[in-house]
Amino acid sequence: ENKERLLEIATEEEQLKQQLGVYFDKVNDIQSKIESSEKFTSLLKEGKVPKQEIKQAAREAAKKAAEKQGVVHPPLPSWWQERMTYDWGDALIDDLMGNSSDLTSSPSVYPIYMGGEYGRLQRKVERAIRGLKDQERFLLEEGSGLPSPTAAIDRKNVLSDKLISDFIRA
Repeated sequence: ENKERLLEIATEEEQLKQQLGVYFDKVNDIQSKIESSEKFTSLLKEGKVPKQEIKQAAREAAKKAAEKQGVVHPPLPSWWQERMTYDWGDALIDDLMGNSSDLTSSPSVYPIYMGGEYGRLQRKVERAIRGLKDQERFLLEEGSGLPSPTAAIDRKNVLSDKLISDFIRA
């Protein structure tokens, strides 16, 4: 199955190279005709518009002219399009991790923007969990064995959604 897929990819690549060659040959031909025209050379001699900007405009015009003549830029190969898919799983990971480009460009497993926060947030979460367990144990020992739902909980030890999400991101 893998060999068949690799052969398919190689064939696609070869066809793409040929199609791109035809397309860019046509674009380069049209661009050279545009650049050799009197209007183009007079614009260059005036010097009011930067040379690079004029050449870029000529390139864009050549691409449009090639498309009008029926020579279009070939589509991306299937393996490239497969890589560009973005589904619910990718969206969930992006929501949890924030900017995922930091994860792929960093040598460490922690995101760059929160890398220094990991240890501090871990200690904070552990402290909050320990405090909640201690409170629960105290309420169980104190009363009839069942904690009261209206029992006051110390606000310092409560795990907030922000603390949990920051810890997960770090």
